[in-house]
Amino acid sequence: MGKFIDIKFLPAPKNDAGGQAAGQKLKSMAGDARDEKPGYEGVFSGRPLEQQEVVEILDVWDKESSWRAKEMSPDQEQVRKLLDGICEGAGLDISSLKAFKNQFLLDSDFTPALDEGIMRMEIFLLPTSSNETGFQQTVMTVLGSVTSVTTGWSLKEAEYDSRGWRALLMLTKWESLAQSETALSESSRSLNAILEQKEARTLVHHIKWKNPLTQLIIYRVTIIVYRLCFHPLAKFPGPKYLSVSSLPFRYCSHIQGLFFKTVEQLHAKHGPVVRIAPDSLSIDGLYAWESIYTHKSSGLPEWSKVPGHFFPGDHNVLINAPRETHRRQRRAIAPAFSNVALNDMETDILRHIQELLRALASKASNTQESSAESIDIMSWLYLLTMDTVSDLIFSNSFNGLKDRMQQKFLLGFFDSTQGLQIGSFLMAYPLLMPFLPLIYMADVGGLKSSHKYGSFIEAKAKTRMTTGLHSGARRDFIVYMTQDREDAAVETSEKKGMNDLEISQNSLILATAGSDSTTTTMCGVLYYLAQPAAAKAKRAVLDELRSAFQSEEEVTLRNTTSTSLPYLNACIEEAMRVYPSTAEQPPRVSPGELVGGHFIPKGTKVYTYQWSTHRNPAHFAQAKEFHPERFLPESHQQYDKRFLDDRLSLVKPFSHGPRDCVGRNLAYALMRLTLVNFLLRFDYELAEPKEDWLANQTVKFSWTKGPLRIRVRERNEAR
Repeated sequence: MGKFIDIKFLPAPKNDAGGQAAGQKLKSMAGDARDEKPGYEGVFSGRPLEQQEVVEILDVWDKESSWRAKEMSPDQEQVRKLLDGICEGAGLDISSLKAFKNQFLLDSDFTPALDEGIMRMEIFLLPTSSNETGFQQTVMTVLGSVTSVTTGWSLKEAEYDSRGWRALLMLTKWESLAQSETALSESSRSLNAILEQKEARTLVHHIKWKNPLTQLIIYRVTIIVYRLCFHPLAKFPGPKYLSVSSLPFRYCSHIQGLFFKTVEQLHAKHGPVVRIAPDSLSIDGLYAWESIYTHKSSGLPEWSKVPGHFFPGDHNVLINAPRETHRRQRRAIAPAFSNVALNDMETDILRHIQELLRALASKASNTQESSAESIDIMSWLYLLTMDTVSDLIFSNSFNGLKDRMQQKFLLGFFDSTQGLQIGSFLMAYPLLMPFLPLIYMADVGGLKSSHKYGSFIEAKAKTRMTTGLHSGARRDFIVYMTQDREDAAVETSEKKGMNDLEISQNSLILATAGSDSTTTTMCGVLYYLAQPAAAKAKRAVLDELRSAFQSEEEVTLRNTTSTSLPYLNACIEEAMRVYPSTAEQPPRVSPGELVGGHFIPKGTKVYTYQWSTHRNPAHFAQAKEFHPERFLPESHQQYDKRFLDDRLSLVKPFSHGPRDCVGRNLAYALMRLTLVNFLLRFDYELAEPKEDWLANQTVKFSWTKGPLRIRVRERNEAR
């Protein structure tokens, strides 16, 4: 009879009555048993237990537990799959387990029962955590042929992350149900001998419960081996350290904000498809834009968004809503960004731009000398976009350009979006969540400020919804978001428009994402044009503008289009290529499809980084340099044939497909009108020309930008 000499600890959570009862049974047998961990029973030491004692313990556990799979009748192939699953999933001595399996299957005395194909197997199951995909798949494979399952919880919903126990399957009974008495007696006798002689050594002997460190090491090594060798993404290239754990990716992306640079290097080394985490890939836009982001025919599965990627409850907002919710919300808000709506907004947009010009003029020099004080143009442009967008959403501007107290509040939020990344990082690791209140109170990464700003925007939205929605001279965004549901109430019972929560949260996204991305691009244009290498480009765009307009009063939406001002448009497009306002796309989840000849398994998270796609030398000549000429039409006198083979269709600063940025028309209009008026009114130069403004920027949902300090001088012609 086998001696179970190495059992030290049988884990039994508090909510498992069977395990608790088994633990008490162990105590009564072992004499000097003691608890070593709160909430767990069954720790014992001292003498080894006899086989029969272990059987009694398991019987107690079996009678009291509700989480046990039972009553299956496998054929030989199913038996093989079951044992393969046990061997690969248990995380024990794999070679010993396989030897046990092979001897079991090849035992001649056991053949009759296998041939008849009527067996019953009972499996004792310790639950796996819901976030461990590999073991979950193993357990479900093992249970795939079970005809009857009694379970006290769902395998997919088990919340045992903090316990550390994973997928241990143990044979407790296996008997033949063969009709032949000879087959029954021979197979049962043979199997019992195998279980008595082998199970104790292979399924129990190698579990060193008395050494938690050993168990942790075994668990981690098993995970690493699985992810490197057997995981569905193991075939994709990428650094090993990113393949075995999501921590490096999350830390570099969410905490440091530098993964956009890392992934650029990875694509340069490994090609268009790179594994960046155990369950995640980065795919170059060459493959991703058309395969992942384009319209899907009716009935075809969508590459869905990841709920909670930005913040809890982000499924209510346009940027991360499920397909049908997104369609409904987009139908409601899209008319607000039509050409007709933009024409209605033109007067208000120009009014805020003139407010900016007056503020800058008060700080400008009126001489040819560089005596003017330096200003942070990034902050001023941000205040402009916030004032403009808030006016268009609520018919009530934030007045950041005029109100100094409001300036401090709005600019304080500008860098606080990184707090969302910190929150997202903590949510991925539940053991760290207790630290969230401390981080919030300390306002680390602007987490508290971010929440304060969000509450401010939502309050604005609620106030606007309680006022007369149709009393203003211009329809603001709130009116558009509520109008559709009001019409639906009259015409049909089908759900349309947005509810109050969706309106509040989408107002927050429109105010923040719209102002941040537009500010980023305008800063990029001004920064690159001020570089010595871009002197020719700066001269060209100034000549274009100053020959097209004699005064600021002539500047309108109609005469600042891409066809009216091709060189200015080329500068904007090139700035968005080399310095995209969104460096990465939120992840999509594969439904199980081919992308660029690679099958992407179902459930895989896929990222596309504009930063790496836009700056890929395989797609663009002199990819990391600022050359607006590449976006000029070939008929333009300054078009450069060096860029003839550039893949301009891969430049997607506003994403692509049915989920692209709904506000792109407004963004272009605001950027063109602002840049035209600024460059007509002022000459400018960098206050610190040798300083690399881009070098230390990070990406935490949005760019964390330092001040862009310039000196401005009013042009004589403009005064």
